[in-house]
Parts: sequence; structure tokens; C-alpha cells
Amino acid sequence: MDWWIWTLIGFFFLALEFVSTTMHSAFFAAGAFLVALLVGMNVGGPLWAQILT
Repeated sequence: MDWWIWTLIGFFFLALEFVSTTMHSAFFAAGAFLVALLVGMNVGGPLWAQILT
């Protein structure tokens, strides 16, 4: 996937964090932003590796 899709997923989980009472989705947001950064630098690998990361 492209880096901007991972960025949108990260912002989705960040917005979900603000409306929820638990603090679990912030970790998913951080992971999505990390994968977006790696894909932007062309080190992301195939989709299965991106999801695993």
C-alpha cells in the first residue's frame, strides 16, 4: 500500500483514541505512522510485511 493510506489509517486510529475511553488505539496509530514512514522511505516491503510490522 502507499504511504498516504497508512497515514490515513493512523489518523483514523488517532481520532478513535480521542472519542474512546480506553487507550488502546493509540498504539495502532503509532504503528500505522511507523509503517507509513517506512513505506515512504521504500523499506516497507510487501503488504504482508507491512501488516506484520
